[in-house]
Amino acid sequence: MAKAAKPAAANSEQIVLTIDVGGSRVKILTSAGGEMRRTESGPGLTPQQVVASVNKLAEG
Repeated sequence: MAKAAKPAAANSEQIVLTIDVGGSRVKILTSAGGEMRRTESGPGLTPQQVVASVNKLAEG
């Protein structure tokens, strides 16, 4: 399911980061606009790996 890109938030608005940790993927989306980004996950994914994955996805 594709998410529609939103226009960028105004500079004075807070930007919200949404993180969805599912059984097969970690997905992120921000209120600043842009496309949903995702990476593979799985049952062996540790909390440290989730944080590293989210940081990498957020970098672009």
